[in-house]
Amino acid sequence: MAEPSDCSDTVNWTYDAAQAEWDWPYHAHASLSLPVDAEELLFNTDGALAHGTIEVSQSQHAGKDVLVDIDVAYRLEDALDAATVCHLHPSDNKHGLGIFTDRHQHRDFKHQLRFHIHVSIPATENGAPRTINAFNTRMHIFTHHLHELADTVVFNSIDLSTTNAGIRADSLKTVSGKIRSSNGKIEGTFNASSSLELVTSNAPVHITANLLNKDKDAATLLTLATSNADIHADIGLFADSVDGAYRVDTRTSNGPATVAVTSAPANSLLNASTESSNAPVVFKAPAAFEGTFELLSSSFAARKVEDHQTAKDPLGKDRKRNVQFRNVNRAAVRGEVGWEPKHKKAKNGQLALKSSNSPVTLIF
Repeated sequence: MAEPSDCSDTVNWTYDAAQAEWDWPYHAHASLSLPVDAEELLFNTDGALAHGTIEVSQSQHAGKDVLVDIDVAYRLEDALDAATVCHLHPSDNKHGLGIFTDRHQHRDFKHQLRFHIHVSIPATENGAPRTINAFNTRMHIFTHHLHELADTVVFNSIDLSTTNAGIRADSLKTVSGKIRSSNGKIEGTFNASSSLELVTSNAPVHITANLLNKDKDAATLLTLATSNADIHADIGLFADSVDGAYRVDTRTSNGPATVAVTSAPANSLLNASTESSNAPVVFKAPAAFEGTFELLSSSFAARKVEDHQTAKDPLGKDRKRNVQFRNVNRAAVRGEVGWEPKHKKAKNGQLALKSSNSPVTLIF
């Protein structure tokens, strides 16, 4: 976590009373320019008096700098003077924005600062997607909104973290990503080629994820987790010059988990687990899945395997899919599925579905 000692310069404020609101009578604006090719772009808040929103979009104009516009509204004339808002430069080629306020919450809330941060990523000269090395946030009580970026920006690494606020990505493309909140919803469309972790608590996870695997010996990983809320995920699996290998883990409690893997390459390897408690679990497997599966739930709850027999041979050879399963005991169903005749490159994946006190359903 950044510290005030990591500041290189404080921002220069422009005060604009015309932009003020009746309940936030004071308003100021500042801006920063950060090198787009920095090793890391970081956005950090520390203290109890700052909250707001951060949005990330791409400019239509080419350039070498990321532009950061900072708007702040406040209630007491001297409230902003007590904060440090600065250009972070903690080490060579690491740049960002720091907001530091008193760590003690004032009872009357009049010392609060409400920020709106807009990060604008420049286009490239030739129109190719812009690469960002690393983009990291640690912003308590800041709602995050990433605009449509997947077609024009690729993040080698992105790590977004907030609390008591949601994170939405209209579309995002990254090699590896960590998106974390608590008490805030995570939603949107995410594309990843190495790993993607979407974790919150006491709030839903509603996402579309597209996983691209480029190395059959290194599975592309997806982790979805929350508690006391539902998970709904539509997942597409894709491969680049390989059959494809994937690991998908979904976990919640006291809320339903619904996962649909809508596509997967033929002869790919999928290992997946979906788990909840006191709520239903539903998993829809792709036509290309071959391997074993297990459904676990309380003895009185339903465990269902639905074979709709509508899937088409992913190899286009008119093969038949064979689904077999049995009740192992009053709490478990186990089985296997595969295409016949079996292809020599077919993989043996695993699906594990689990809940308590509620039904578990696997759909083929």
